[in-house]
Amino acid sequence: MAVVAAALAMTGCDVKSKASAEESESTAKAGVGSGSDAAPKAASASAPANTGKFIYKMDPADSAELKIYEALFKPGSRIEAVVTAMGVYALPRNVPVVAGQCGRVNASYMPSKHAISICYELADAFYKNFLDAGRDDPTASKLTLDALTFTVLHEMGHALVQELELGVTGGEEDAVDDLAALILIQNKKADWAIAGPQALISLTKNHPPKYFAEHSVSEQRLGNVLCMVFGSDPQGQQNMLETIPELRPRAPKCPKEYTQKDKAWTMLLEPHTRKAG
Repeated sequence: MAVVAAALAMTGCDVKSKASAEESESTAKAGVGSGSDAAPKAASASAPANTGKFIYKMDPADSAELKIYEALFKPGSRIEAVVTAMGVYALPRNVPVVAGQCGRVNASYMPSKHAISICYELADAFYKNFLDAGRDDPTASKLTLDALTFTVLHEMGHALVQELELGVTGGEEDAVDDLAALILIQNKKADWAIAGPQALISLTKNHPPKYFAEHSVSEQRLGNVLCMVFGSDPQGQQNMLETIPELRPRAPKCPKEYTQKDKAWTMLLEPHTRKAG
């Protein structure tokens, strides 16, 4: 998505490099893995009138069990960098993105509070489920951070839709999945996008599918993201058809799906993008 890729670059925040050695070291020291890395529209397209932006905040954990996850959200972390980068979108008010202990496994945008909550309990659930799925400690830690990155972008997508009163076709949950995936794919981090729905599958594996819920079932969400990854670069992603044979019947349609979603989100967000300079 041209507008998102340009917007992220405009902030001076290189999302592609935020999974740095410093972040990995701090995560390992914290014990999360022995060696690894929670309104009115703008007045015009050329000069958004809104002055609000996403504001990052991290609260300390109360429990010793969850305190180890603070390293994933500390100042200077990838999560903070992503939130800061999304400040290129002009909002009618500041929207806090708060990482902290919540008392439940959750991440949510709260319209009544105009705020986003990312819970340490969610990081804990992701990490333990990846371990239970047979991932080694460093891999589980990396996948946890990747999945949290996708989740934070998903929730900021909800905030953009609600705060800017954007019109989206289809379900909003699917639409903001698309936004999160587009941002990561276009910043050369497709694996982070894939980790998001993979983590959701792990959370729902012991629960019956909720076909009438607002979310698509987790496996379908993963399929949609995989289709976007393939559709973004069909030639470069040919190996996906070997490793994920379930994608083959849908693959010919994926480039068009990707282009449509890219175009839709670009048109929605471009009028609300702060201009360089």
